[in-house]
Amino acid sequence: MNLTEKVLEQLIMTDEPVSGESLAQKLMVSRNAVWKAVEALRKQGYNIEAATNKGYILSSQNMKLCGFQIKKALKNNDNILFFDETDSTNAVIKRIAEEGTAKEGTIAVALSQNAGRGRLGRSFFSPCGGIYMSILLRPSFSPEQCLMLTVAAAVAVCRAIEKNSDAKCEIKWVNDIYINGKKVCGILTEGAIEAETATLKYAVLGIGINLKLPNGGFPEDIAERAAAVYNKEITAQKKAQLIADVVNEFFYFYENIEKKEFMKQYQMRSYLTGKTVSYERYGEVFTAKVLGIDENGGLEVLQNGEYITITAGDVSVKPQGEKNG
Repeated sequence: MNLTEKVLEQLIMTDEPVSGESLAQKLMVSRNAVWKAVEALRKQGYNIEAATNKGYILSSQNMKLCGFQIKKALKNNDNILFFDETDSTNAVIKRIAEEGTAKEGTIAVALSQNAGRGRLGRSFFSPCGGIYMSILLRPSFSPEQCLMLTVAAAVAVCRAIEKNSDAKCEIKWVNDIYINGKKVCGILTEGAIEAETATLKYAVLGIGINLKLPNGGFPEDIAERAAAVYNKEITAQKKAQLIADVVNEFFYFYENIEKKEFMKQYQMRSYLTGKTVSYERYGEVFTAKVLGIDENGGLEVLQNGEYITITAGDVSVKPQGEKNG
């Protein structure tokens, strides 16, 4: 590494200001050399603040600060696009996928989105303070098997969060990650189909994680069910490591997806098992008790004495005390 990269690495590793003198001593260079390195980093787009009598510190609200550390932590993948803000990372990946030249595994990461999307055409609240990422995949299996991508990703996110925090994660079928009964992450998998062969051209795996509470809190319509992984701002190093761990965990499963090594963990982490839920089927709303998750990722329920497996749709937990319909 050159001196500029060494200075960047030192700044990434701390969330406290570090003096030019301290950096100079640690890196065995002059304070002027450190200053020149900091100026070079600023010209590259890194937001480095200088606190009087304290030293230099990276602003946490700058996506580029993560890039160096993410690439170090990723296994065999440096195809990453970084944004402080974009419309939607899924949209970014779709655009480059349609061009036909982007490699499988290309990743888009943003600190905020202004047109984030969730399942069933819903908007996805994506303020600064979260991590929003999408991965380009070119799977060889059928479109019907895309559910496995979501299942594998859900387990990967849980494992990554637990590696980097004290949290214990659960999965609300089919694509939401919960901590202490509240949603901290949503996953959206989208695919493009070849019209002539009915096979997948590509798939886009989108993951949005609430790292900390947004300024002003969550909007009123989601405030009661949304939460964040951390209760304060985290270091650039930890943020980068979390992103890298999500990607590394997912690709381990993806490369061996036919083995479904993730399925037992998905089943064990089921947030809905044992709960009474409501869901729509054939245009009618039903109430049922969740029994668990089957080997194909379907939700097994007991409805009016009949065992049913739900493979698609939206399920909500029925409030306690509400009568069955």
